[in-house]
Amino acid sequence: MTLTVYPDVAHAVCDLIAGLANGADIETPADLQSQVPWIKVTRTGGASDRITDTATLVIDVFAAGATEAWDIAKQVLERLIRGPFLSDVSFRTDHGQVDKARVNVAPALTPPTDSDNLRLVTATYTVSVRR
Repeated sequence: MTLTVYPDVAHAVCDLIAGLANGADIETPADLQSQVPWIKVTRTGGASDRITDTATLVIDVFAAGATEAWDIAKQVLERLIRGPFLSDVSFRTDHGQVDKARVNVAPALTPPTDSDNLRLVTATYTVSVRR
């Protein structure tokens, strides 16, 4: 029996949240400061069975100011947890159907760094997709 490959969870989430910022991807652009606001989605782990791939995703929102980063991070949270996903056409993407999401670590503003003028709000989610 040949099983189809799991959808790419990180890219599917990027598709869902892309309209909330200038871009959303699994990498940040080299010229990030000129592209903000930007959302980076990173898979940091998870588990899979024969049907469902459940990924742990860190979602970072970069912006020129804390208020903008925070506002976009809250919009990301609302978009991901709104469900139900199975009947929601908007959760079908070119990278797969997102079944469900839950917040593991709520959005938090990180301290600014001396090296750039960017602000970062980061959060961790568990997101599931099926074959």
